[in-house]
Amino acid sequence: MPDFNPRPDAAAHRPPVEGSYGAALARQNARLSVLAEAAEMLMATDDPAAVVGRLFRRAAEHVEIDVYFNYLVVEDGSHLRLSSCAGVAEAYWEGVKTLHFGQAACGTVAQERRPMVIAGVQGSADPLIAFVKGFGGNAYACFPLIAGGHMLGTLSFASRRRASFTQDEVAFLHMLSHYVALAQERAHSQRALATALAEKEALLQTKEMLLRDVDHRIKNSLQLVSALLRMQSRAFPDPALRQRFNEACRRIAMVARVHERLFRSDRNGTIEFGAYLRDLCADIAGSLALDEARTLLVDAVAVNLPTDRVVSLSLIVNELVTNALKHAPMGAVRVALGRMEDGRVFAEVTDEGPGLPGDVPTGSGGSLGLKLVSMLARQLRAEFAAAQGPDGRGARVRVTLPS
Repeated sequence: MPDFNPRPDAAAHRPPVEGSYGAALARQNARLSVLAEAAEMLMATDDPAAVVGRLFRRAAEHVEIDVYFNYLVVEDGSHLRLSSCAGVAEAYWEGVKTLHFGQAACGTVAQERRPMVIAGVQGSADPLIAFVKGFGGNAYACFPLIAGGHMLGTLSFASRRRASFTQDEVAFLHMLSHYVALAQERAHSQRALATALAEKEALLQTKEMLLRDVDHRIKNSLQLVSALLRMQSRAFPDPALRQRFNEACRRIAMVARVHERLFRSDRNGTIEFGAYLRDLCADIAGSLALDEARTLLVDAVAVNLPTDRVVSLSLIVNELVTNALKHAPMGAVRVALGRMEDGRVFAEVTDEGPGLPGDVPTGSGGSLGLKLVSMLARQLRAEFAAAQGPDGRGARVRVTLPS
């Protein structure tokens, strides 16, 4: 914080002190120009405290000020810290780097939240302004920096050459201080926003890490359960019972694969389900070892879905595709993912098999797999519709998600 003396030619930048209306108007216009420049400077910086010195130099060209002190309230609000100053030697301001509320002139202004303007400081015995008197100040004005109801600090000015400031000069310095307060409040809000965003990003990353860990643990647990069930099924002499156990193992393994894909995915609360669905169907086809007489075709648009919907919809598709491949000994099974005209997302599976039982569209009949699909659709609050294919052959099952 170097000592500062106004430029030798500063007087040349001030209009001559005359009593005429024209001279007063010229002074007013010059100060308004400085205020406009100050507003532009302050709005263009992220660190208003760094440009206060420049503003002081510009103001000194129009008001005979020799010293300024800018104090800011520390983060915890306990006291004031000297941010910058000019016009006094470092040895002098070293002892006032911090002020308590109510201490000296600046601390009192911060505590009382109102300006302090004093004339004839050198003739005063008031202890509050002893510091100002000590560095030779005679005219003094200190303003609280308040914005949005928050006390941010103080900005004070002193003149060694003047015994007092005029009302117009005080109003000019007060407005300059108000601009500084607004800019500091803006910078504080920006820093707070940046901190909040960083904290939110950190929380999201932590949440994502925990979700990945959960998916990984669920996948491992389900794979273990599936393996244990398969081992147990080998002990059953009844082939039908073994088949039911194997179907249960297949469903558990499917849930494990879903969580494995979630674990591997780069997600932020949603997953692009079109690509996910194509990979899922490739997994199903690989697990069932399709022959040349059966094909699995996928037509999927890009759709972002919340991860909770992805799990349920994946299980629905798995059941529908597996049932279609199981009951359609030949021909194509088609899986479609798209959007309706009203924007709702639907998943549809069609096959060329023998068709569906008549009571399936109501959700009350059919195989265990279709009952499971109906139950999952209700959990999603989705529409579940099943119909016979053309000419009574094959089946078409559609699940439409709510908007």
